[in-house]
Amino acid sequence: RKNIETPIIGVSAKTDIESKVNLIKNGADDYITKPFDNNELLVRIEAILRRSKTSTNNKDVLCFKDLSLNTSTMEARIKDSKLILTRYEYLILQLLMSSPNKV
Repeated sequence: RKNIETPIIGVSAKTDIESKVNLIKNGADDYITKPFDNNELLVRIEAILRRSKTSTNNKDVLCFKDLSLNTSTMEARIKDSKLILTRYEYLILQLLMSSPNKV
């Protein structure tokens, strides 16, 4: 957290307030307890990406080799061919392309 601004969501089975507060104080952006619904997690990811996107100067088009991703139109292309992606495939691709060289 000291070197990069990658969004962090804590996932834990602990439901006590102290655990949640400590995690957020130590740098997490959000916290979700197990068991959780996948749709809830995806909405939280979208919200954090939306907030982090507005707080930085990201380009509208992310590129890697022949692959380009337009974050304004949510369109992915390889060379001149448009890719048909599900919403989740797009979100995963956007996350990976917005953080190159990071695991």
